[in-house]
Amino acid sequence: MIWWKRLLGRRRIDAQLDAELRDHIERQVADYMRAGMSEAEARREAHLAFGGVERMKEECRDVRPTRWVEHIAQDIRYALRQLRRQPGFTTVALLTLVVGIASNTTIFAVVNGVLLRPLPYPDPDRLVHAHLGGYQPQGQFLAFRERGKTMRIGAYRDGQELTLTGSHEAVRLMGARASAELFSVLGTLPVLGRTFRDEEMRPGADAVIVLSHRLWQQRFGGDESILGRSLVLDGVPRSVVGVMPPEFRFPSRDTGFWIPLTIDRADRIDLWAINAWTIGRLHPGVSLEQARTEVRSFTPTLRELFPSESFYRGWEQRADVMPLRQQLVGDIERTLVVLWAAVGSVMLIVCVNLANLLLARGMARHRELAIRGALGAGRGRLFRQLLVESLTLSLLAGVLATALAFASLQTVVSLLPPDIPRIEEIQMDVRVLSYALGLSVLTGLLFGLLPALHATVSSLGAALSRAGRSMMTGRPERRASDLLAGAEYALALVLVVAAVLLMKSLWNLTNVDPGFHAEQLVSATVVPPELKYPDVQAKRRFVEQVVSRLRQLPNVHAVAFATAIPFGGERLGGVFAIEGQPDPETAGGAWCQTHSFAPISPDYLRVLRVPLLAGRAFTEQDREGAKPVALISRSLAKTYWPGENPVGQRIRTPGPGSPWITIVGIVDDVKWSSLADEGSAILYFPAAQYGWAPTKIVARMTGDPVLLARNLRGMVASLDKNTPVSDIRTANELLAESVAQPRFTASVLMVFAGIALFLGAIGIYGVMAYAVSRRTQEMGVRVALGASRRDLLRQFLGRGLGIALAGITVGLCGAVAITRALSSLLFDVEPLDVGVFAGVAIFLGAVGLLASYLPARRAAHLNPVDALRTD
Repeated sequence: MIWWKRLLGRRRIDAQLDAELRDHIERQVADYMRAGMSEAEARREAHLAFGGVERMKEECRDVRPTRWVEHIAQDIRYALRQLRRQPGFTTVALLTLVVGIASNTTIFAVVNGVLLRPLPYPDPDRLVHAHLGGYQPQGQFLAFRERGKTMRIGAYRDGQELTLTGSHEAVRLMGARASAELFSVLGTLPVLGRTFRDEEMRPGADAVIVLSHRLWQQRFGGDESILGRSLVLDGVPRSVVGVMPPEFRFPSRDTGFWIPLTIDRADRIDLWAINAWTIGRLHPGVSLEQARTEVRSFTPTLRELFPSESFYRGWEQRADVMPLRQQLVGDIERTLVVLWAAVGSVMLIVCVNLANLLLARGMARHRELAIRGALGAGRGRLFRQLLVESLTLSLLAGVLATALAFASLQTVVSLLPPDIPRIEEIQMDVRVLSYALGLSVLTGLLFGLLPALHATVSSLGAALSRAGRSMMTGRPERRASDLLAGAEYALALVLVVAAVLLMKSLWNLTNVDPGFHAEQLVSATVVPPELKYPDVQAKRRFVEQVVSRLRQLPNVHAVAFATAIPFGGERLGGVFAIEGQPDPETAGGAWCQTHSFAPISPDYLRVLRVPLLAGRAFTEQDREGAKPVALISRSLAKTYWPGENPVGQRIRTPGPGSPWITIVGIVDDVKWSSLADEGSAILYFPAAQYGWAPTKIVARMTGDPVLLARNLRGMVASLDKNTPVSDIRTANELLAESVAQPRFTASVLMVFAGIALFLGAIGIYGVMAYAVSRRTQEMGVRVALGASRRDLLRQFLGRGLGIALAGITVGLCGAVAITRALSSLLFDVEPLDVGVFAGVAIFLGAVGLLASYLPARRAAHLNPVDALRTD
């Protein structure tokens, strides 16, 4: 019979055993009665001859293969009775464990979704991000696609915003351009229709679009007849050819559509000035290192393939291949690992705290354990019983913690910084549930093992002796308690030091001068549709009309427009040549590189209040047809004109016949995409002289930005109802978003550090309080014999402070080792900041002193008579 069937039929088997034994006894009684005995005498003799019935039943049960399960079940029932008998201890232990396991499970769910879950593509381990060197122009992609041997590659360009008009209110959509190979490289097929064909990669043949499943559902109600429908995007009609599955969100979850990545081989600007990211799928049998070697050796050959092109300095140095998952995850991996380690440390402190509680509880149970040992229970049986009690407690907490983590996960995800990749893949799956179960079991073993060993390792005689002296605490128990409390303090110090370093770093970051005044500054995106405004001049005239109307509002002080603004998400980097240096296109010189090109209106710098350091600013006379001029940032001047005055120098951008542009001024640096940037090298052009349409409006105003948003939408709608207004945000909101990730990391770590510090202080307080309670009689005797209360106070304070100092010392050593791992997350803070280390050590010492003082004060004020009466 299968063991579990035997287990389920245990009662039936017991009944059969009982009936069999009764039958044997009755047969024996009948034999004795036939021999002449009375029934009472025969029954007595039968029982004497048969022996103990219950003992025989136990012997029979012991030979069953399911006996160990029955023992475990008995232990669990006994453990539940013990927990119910001590509601105070059970409540505290459960709450502590639930908080620890739930926070660990939640952080692991985030780590699992972002870092551990495989990418939602077939054979994701063979997908790579190939950086072919330079700034990823499309010409590199074409060259490597035709000559590469280690992988099949596709290209894409994200951040493509287009305005959908025609059917409903004009709406701005986020999408990406994709090469025909991209979808097959990723290995994903559409749920409707098809993806792109090779011939659709040519300019003029690209009027097609593939929709994301989300956009298809939200905007078109999941209409399956969508294929072939014409959508007008930025005035260009595009035919819907496919719909991707819901899990396909490449390159980001905000991508709502894909349009062809057109490449004109005859257009040098199109080939070499446009960024396109490249991903590849390694051929079978090709390793990552082989692909990396090919890419690194391929990049220098570009100079031979395109001898008429010039490459800027350091072109080859960025050539590399990395797993696609690593590229998508980016810098968040280190942050999540730090948070996971932090919450793991909190869990360890929880275990240590509970171990200390169980150690004290075990000492209080010496009498019970001694009696059970005297009645025949072996050490192994007692050890298993105590361990089952710990595991029962931790598993109960694990069930509650999993439910709590499940209920709170969506709330936690909503609090995460919006730029965390793969955030939509964070969920409670089998791996997370297995982690919660494993953590619960491991936790029960960790905090239950030492108390169980300690309670069962001593001899029966010693246990009985100690049971008779319940008020006394042995030296081994005292040492174990002190060691555990010190370990809690050491872990707490490491976490507090890490949290303070990150908070100090965040403080430094948020106090960085961005280079412009963010107060009362509001920005918005206005993109006139392509069909009605086909050229840059028409678009600019429309935006100038909007700006002119905005200036008439009473709460608007100044308005300007630009193609890109700081922290707006745009990065329009490019290259230029300097007059007097070897020309990159004719003399083999190297291009100079900028962080961003910024076509702006004349009022732009005044609205943002960016200081002019030399020369002049733009004026209304710097219009189309006038002498081309430019402004450069201080970092750009320092990089390419060190020790010189660049005002009056001339530069030009790539392209046949591109004019020389005179630098007329230098402006101070502004932070462009991150407050941690050293200083952005920016090249400013008058918008009227540059071929990019302005899309950003910036206004300095007073009052509620919501009112401006309403007025702006009304103005734009009165001019053209098909022009959407989007992304209306204050500059302070943009700055806050740029530090959302470090703020989140520092805040979470500070919460964990607070929990760790609280648990550490509770640990010392618990040790001292328990010591006072166990030594009440002893102290009563000492006071009665003349010991001063100051001596008692000094004794307990000294012990508590000793535990704290030992923990602080060990913790400082651990913090020195651990905080080096934080160095990449810190800004303007040294990992070994002496002030932080000393301040945290003094603070934790004060907390330890306070946690020791309260029990010590109670010990010093004991009444000797009451103490001697205490049992």
